Amino acid sequence: IEKLTNGEDADTPPGPIIPVGSSVLWTYVVFNNGDVGLVSVTVSDDKGVVITCPKTTLAPGESMTCTGSGTAVAGQYGNIGTATGLPPVGSPVSASDPSHYFGGVPAPAITIEKRTNGEDADTPPGPNIPVGSSVQWTYVVSNNGDIGLVSVAVSDDKSVVITCPKTTLAPGESMTCTGSGTAVAGQYGNIGTATGLPPVGSPVSASDPSHYNGIAPPTPVPAVGLAGLWVMGGLLGGIGILIGFRRRR
Repeated sequence: IEKLTNGEDADTPPGPIIPVGSSVLWTYVVFNNGDVGLVSVTVSDDKGVVITCPKTTLAPGESMTCTGSGTAVAGQYGNIGTATGLPPVGSPVSASDPSHYFGGVPAPAITIEKRTNGEDADTPPGPNIPVGSSVQWTYVVSNNGDIGLVSVAVSDDKSVVITCPKTTLAPGESMTCTGSGTAVAGQYGNIGTATGLPPVGSPVSASDPSHYNGIAPPTPVPAVGLAGLWVMGGLLGGIGILIGFRRRR
């Protein structure tokens, strides 16, 4: 079965953009690609679309086109057509195919939430990080629009190298991208920007800053080993003897 929406083979969303309230025509082209005839051939739709077919039998290599119609609703829509047929012997055969459309004018949107070492430090100073220590940035990117986005990418104004798990986001979907660096001295801030491309219209984008304060690393305390303790003990003992000798005098 090959299902089309207003003439488009829209297996994946969004499919054609159709004004809300307009007519939608689905066609279901059913093929018998086996080597025996099929009877009791029917087509159904998971969204309850009423489908009309010209016949109920298909010879080997034969096809027919069934049709159904409806009225476009707002937002992303998808339905699945399923064809079934009965061979002379054996179990029934079946096949399915999805199709999609988007009702109305899409409202694409994207958001980004940038964190530094886990903190949402939109304003300075942000976390205190010792100079030379690792800094981890996360960029949570969300599609908060009503249509899918492709070519989704994240950049940083300080040229941080950012890795994302994918480049597409369905409506309501999120992903977490990551970047890292080494803390420098003083107040530091950078801005992450997410961009995405809807199927129609201009790209969408959003930005979010984050900050940290690079502080001097803690001064290491010298360790005193056993030998050092023995020497120190000897010195203190010698001082004690000298003081006692002077007092006896």
